[in-house]
Amino acid sequence: MVAKPVIYIIGYGPLISDGIAELFGGKGFKVGISARTESRLAAGKEKLSAQGIEVGTAVIDVSEEPSVLAGLSKLVQELGEPNVLVFNVGSNGPPGTDLGPKPLEEITPAIFEKHWRISALGALHVSRWAVEHLKPLDGKRTLLFTGGGLSKDPRPNHAGLASSKAAMRNLSRVFYDVHKPNGLHVGLVTVRGFVTPESEKHSPKLIAEQYWKLYEEKDPESWTWEIDY
Repeated sequence: MVAKPVIYIIGYGPLISDGIAELFGGKGFKVGISARTESRLAAGKEKLSAQGIEVGTAVIDVSEEPSVLAGLSKLVQELGEPNVLVFNVGSNGPPGTDLGPKPLEEITPAIFEKHWRISALGALHVSRWAVEHLKPLDGKRTLLFTGGGLSKDPRPNHAGLASSKAAMRNLSRVFYDVHKPNGLHVGLVTVRGFVTPESEKHSPKLIAEQYWKLYEEKDPESWTWEIDY
C-alpha cells in the first residue's frame, strides 16, 4: 500500500490555511496543522476530519525555537515527516492590540520586535527544520510561504507588519537560491487583497490553488519562487 503524502500548515486559521488544507487534503494528503491555541486546532480538526481528511495537530509558537521543534516532532509522530510545508504565519493583530494597525510613532521597539519574532524569526526556525526533515515526493521537496502586499507596498499604519513580512520575503528568496540545487523548491504566494470566502479573486479556495500550482512544478529549471496574487 502506497503511503499518503503529508503536508504541514504552520499557522492554521479559518481562511488561507483552511483553503490549503481542504485542497491538499481533498487530493489525498494527510494534513498537519499548527496554531498557538488548542481551541483553533480543535475546530480545524473537526472541520477537516468531517471531510474525510486525516489530521494531526500541534500547538506551536513560531517565535520560540523549542516550541517549533516540539510541535513539529509531535506532527511527525502523528503523521510522518512532511513532503510539503507551508509557513502561513502572520503577525497582524486586531485594532487596539500590540500587533494591530497603529501610527508609526506608537510602534515601540518591543512591538516591532514582536512582529519580527513571529514573521521573520519564526520563518527561520521553521525553514531550518524543513530543510532537514522534508521528504521528496515526485522528485522534490516543497517549502512554501504566505506573503503579503505590504512587504512590497508598506502603509503608514502597518510599519511593523510590513517590515517583518519584507524580511520573511527576502529570507524565502535566500532559501530558494541556496536549496534549489538540493531538490528543495521554496516558493512564496504574495497575497495582495482582502481575503474573504465571497471574494472573486481572494477567496481561500482560489488562493489555495496558487500553492497547488507551485507544488505541481516538477522541473527545477522552471520552478517559480513567487506568485504575486
